[in-house]
Amino acid sequence: MCVLCERARTQAFQAGDSDDGRVLKGLSIAPAFLIDEGSADLTRQFTATDGVLDFYLHTPGGPVVIDGGGFGQQLIQSLPISDEDQAFFRSMVERLDAIIDLDFRESETALGADVDLYYDTQIDLGEGGSGATVGLATTSGFEGWELFISEPDLADDENFRRYVLVHELGHALGLEHPFEAGDGDTVNGSTDPWASAFPEETVMAYRLPLNEAGPEFFTDNDLQALVQIWGAEPLTPGVSADIALQTTASF
Repeated sequence: MCVLCERARTQAFQAGDSDDGRVLKGLSIAPAFLIDEGSADLTRQFTATDGVLDFYLHTPGGPVVIDGGGFGQQLIQSLPISDEDQAFFRSMVERLDAIIDLDFRESETALGADVDLYYDTQIDLGEGGSGATVGLATTSGFEGWELFISEPDLADDENFRRYVLVHELGHALGLEHPFEAGDGDTVNGSTDPWASAFPEETVMAYRLPLNEAGPEFFTDNDLQALVQIWGAEPLTPGVSADIALQTTASF
């Protein structure tokens, strides 16, 4: 596995020309393999009016009625989002805002947001579900995205909890699992989550990280895909591209 991973790290893709004629190179995963156009199009619709993605953090916890996407409207027993996790999420969004040409703004209400985040006591997928689900991203296509984190399952693992937070936000921004074949492509041609990409390559992976901890921010591959979806944030005069696009993942 390590041999294949090293090969992936050093393989370069010609991912296509950007708007200014440059060619994206040096990627271990071409952007197209990580983009879910259906999800991206939905979020484009949600943000079309002002070009801003409004997000809401359900910080107090308690019983709350959620839309539930394909699982239907339901009452969940949500849990408070800690001050530390709130700060992490806001910092992650601020960092991302400086890289991609999509603005983010925090909303005081779920009704006024495009993405709502809830910490749930348990994510129940019904009879079709199997095993413990630690994170979920749903949308009805009308009310925006709802992201759920199974807080009790992740309470004692801050790194994994943050990884899941980034992963679920990735879905709302138009990223897909590297093993999903619905759009006709998969990384390494595999639909097996455990034989696909590693977290060090994309936060949308399911595999255990090669290192002891997973990334707590989008990887270079993820960011290249997000830039392809949303464009790159215009550089501030006097700021170099190297500084503006400093995207090394935290491990």
